[in-house]
Amino acid sequence: YHDKNEFRDLGYEEALERIKAGRKQIIDNLGIIPETFTPPYNEYNNDTLKAVESLNFKIFSAKRNEYGTGGLFILGFNAKLREVNATEPNETGKVLDECKRALDIIGVCVVMMHPSDFMVNGEFDYRAFSSILDALKTLDADFTTFKGVLESRLQV
Repeated sequence: YHDKNEFRDLGYEEALERIKAGRKQIIDNLGIIPETFTPPYNEYNNDTLKAVESLNFKIFSAKRNEYGTGGLFILGFNAKLREVNATEPNETGKVLDECKRALDIIGVCVVMMHPSDFMVNGEFDYRAFSSILDALKTLDADFTTFKGVLESRLQV
């Protein structure tokens, strides 16, 4: 029952039930308890946030440049590879500029990327993937997970 705006128009109870069902699938099939929730296509409303909080997720990630601390750590993306041609070397500058801005403002940059961002003629382009990672390594930043960012913020 997934669609592009799945959580944008749902009320609290329906959002809660869908998130519970997805969480159960992850726990049952992978044996891990998810701590981060990202709604499909980054679409959500306040009822979605309330449902995520009530299920004790620690991290929520959705919209561009969202950042907030409190009961739920909110960390959106700052750069999105889908907005550039990741297989074109000169496009990486746009991603780096977005990351530099985010690092200056909040000290962290989230780059949203999907395998489809690196597909050329139906094949995954490992050179393009390596190229964007090499470019990101030039920034004065560490690679980590959402959980790693949260833990580093809690230690401050």
